[in-house]
Amino acid sequence: MKWVFLFGIYFCAESVGALTLEEAISIALSQNPEIRMTEASLEEAEGARIVSRSQFFPQLTAQGTYTRFSRVSRFGGMEFGEPNNYLGQILLEQSLFTWGKVQNNYRIARLNREASEEELRKVRVEVIFRVKETFYRILFLKEYLRLVEDSYRQVEHHARIVSIRYEEGIASRFDLIRANVETSNLKPEISRVRNTLELATLTLKDLIGVDRDFPLEVQGELSTFGREVRAIHELPLQEALEVAKGNRPEMKSLLIRREMAERSLSLAKARNKPNLVALGRFNYRNPYDFVDQWGSDADITLSLVLPIFDGFATQGDVRQSKARLSEVSQLLSVVSDQLDIEVEGTFLLLKEAEERIGSQRESVKEAEEGLVIAERQYQSGVLTNLEFLDAQLALTRAKTNYLQAMNDYLVSNAMMEKVLGR
Repeated sequence: MKWVFLFGIYFCAESVGALTLEEAISIALSQNPEIRMTEASLEEAEGARIVSRSQFFPQLTAQGTYTRFSRVSRFGGMEFGEPNNYLGQILLEQSLFTWGKVQNNYRIARLNREASEEELRKVRVEVIFRVKETFYRILFLKEYLRLVEDSYRQVEHHARIVSIRYEEGIASRFDLIRANVETSNLKPEISRVRNTLELATLTLKDLIGVDRDFPLEVQGELSTFGREVRAIHELPLQEALEVAKGNRPEMKSLLIRREMAERSLSLAKARNKPNLVALGRFNYRNPYDFVDQWGSDADITLSLVLPIFDGFATQGDVRQSKARLSEVSQLLSVVSDQLDIEVEGTFLLLKEAEERIGSQRESVKEAEEGLVIAERQYQSGVLTNLEFLDAQLALTRAKTNYLQAMNDYLVSNAMMEKVLGR
């Protein structure tokens, strides 16, 4: 008996039923490797924010030293000092004024964490879309496989009828060859669809982060999802464009990156500005006042550091920061234009797929009716074998086009959710 780890619990593989789309998304959000990597990056950004925040607080350190002198200074027969020297020291350091460096460093770290959150949301949105896309593809392939297998059985049945008619001298040798060829042509297609279905299932397993030998089955039908799916395309195009720009993690992340670049520019300009630091020391030592005894003392120091010349490093840093700010601003404009194209393109694809569903549904009905008529006329000798095979092929093609249109509609709907940042 094989056990698998799913939803944080071990399950018997033989007892796990078919997976719904909601369950697949839930598992992917908790176990997908890309999401886990991005969550680790977010944790790293949070650690960097905490480190940056520490600059606001005083830095307190303690140290102890022992020194052994091989020779003690003498003057006039008197020794100044002791061979064994002990020192315990507590140091306190606090930045009082840094020309905004500490504040900007912290703000940049906090913005970086916010950008990491948007990156995580972007990865989650992308993973949800890919899970939906792969899930719908598996459903399409399963239904298409049943369609091809049904078509194969029908063609095979027709080939047996043609064989009997040929033996009776009613059908020609050409009719028999054509029927057998049509039957043989469907066998490779069945194998191809099965292999494609297996690859799609492996892709879904990788997306949701389960072992490849996990016995995964998906639950649902394309037509059911087509009825249940939310009609996002009913949202007016202009409103969809505004929603996308306001909600897409890529846009939010770039806006945050632009603010980070602005803070970095302020930080670069403050590079050659003065810093004021307060230092406090408490010493506990032996010897004290050149006598072999323990004693303590303390002192406070104010340190003002004013850079005079740094080899033009400040000018170079400012130039870099300005270029980085310009780059992010340009990228923001490019991404905004790309989002417009992406939303409009997906909007059109969604409407096109919906129209194709309606037309292909009617085509299937007509093709089914045509096949019934063709079979009756063929048995009565009115229709030729070639015309009957064409009627079968027309029905298979109509059903395939309908399934493809339904799959395209669902994928386009999922894509619209993605481009809207939902």
